[in-house]
Amino acid sequence: MTSEFETYFQNIYSDRWTKLREALINPKSKYILKINQFAKNQDIQDNDNNFNLENKIPELKFCYQLTNTIAPPARKSANGLFNYYLMDLASILAIKSLDIKTTDVVLDMCAAPGGKTLCIVDDLFDENFFKKTDETIQLVANEFSNNRRMRLIRNLKNYIPIELINHKIKIKGADASKWCLIPDEQNKYDKILLDAPCSSEGHLLKQSFKQSFKQSFKQRSPIAEWKISRSKYLSKMQYSMLCSALSSLKIGGKIAYCTCSISPLENDLLIEKLVNDRRRKERFKILNISNQTDQSSSLTSIISSVAENTRYGKIFLPDYSGWGPLFIAVLERTI
Repeated sequence: MTSEFETYFQNIYSDRWTKLREALINPKSKYILKINQFAKNQDIQDNDNNFNLENKIPELKFCYQLTNTIAPPARKSANGLFNYYLMDLASILAIKSLDIKTTDVVLDMCAAPGGKTLCIVDDLFDENFFKKTDETIQLVANEFSNNRRMRLIRNLKNYIPIELINHKIKIKGADASKWCLIPDEQNKYDKILLDAPCSSEGHLLKQSFKQSFKQSFKQRSPIAEWKISRSKYLSKMQYSMLCSALSSLKIGGKIAYCTCSISPLENDLLIEKLVNDRRRKERFKILNISNQTDQSSSLTSIISSVAENTRYGKIFLPDYSGWGPLFIAVLERTI
């Protein structure tokens, strides 16, 4: 019997679903290796496995593309910070879509586990951050879940100098859907990343695929348990977070709304709901992601080559480019 999950996504993606489903379960072995600019010794060559960096991406600072290559374990440098971390290209481009400046004040609303937060730090600060004499907080990394927030803190401490964390970054544990109700948090941020909690269907598919080999038939798989009501519930929570982010943004500021869901309910249809909201639709405009960076046109070409257009944004799907899944929409506050 076909599950509700299979029926729902078959109807959305039609003949493409079989290929997309397989790509979500068995993604290509490729990722971006991002060198940590704050590590004292950034050499990551490993003589034991003949690892080398050849595919540098000039448009992306500190980034190398690795395909069908096993990277050596990240090592601590002389100052105790790990020398690199691995990212999906879509996640890095999500941060690039915000076009972060070194003078910006940035909010990462749902920051754990911290990979995108590290990318924000790379665009917001450089190794000369300690020369800044003021102690204005420029990055707020928020995570509501206690366990996930502890993981976020560990990851930041593994990659970022403690002086930078102590003086320029604040870690908070607030409910993102009620963020704008916190005193002095309205009209405050130049850029906001809302990487919203979502259905994460790729993870569910992988989990179910592994379980089919390991578990007894008495335990139903996550896919068998999936209901459309779950995605509807999450979209309501995501909408509250997005509205809260909009109120926390300065006029002229930008939000990058992201999910790793492949459901339109959590992506384009959610943005459409905001577009049709009579109280809010005059307060923002939807931006073309490919045009949101001052960097080279080559970066625009990268985005165009690996992401597909949706009505309100871009989506990275692994059957198309090998990256993602990730949906991104960029909004600018106008009034």
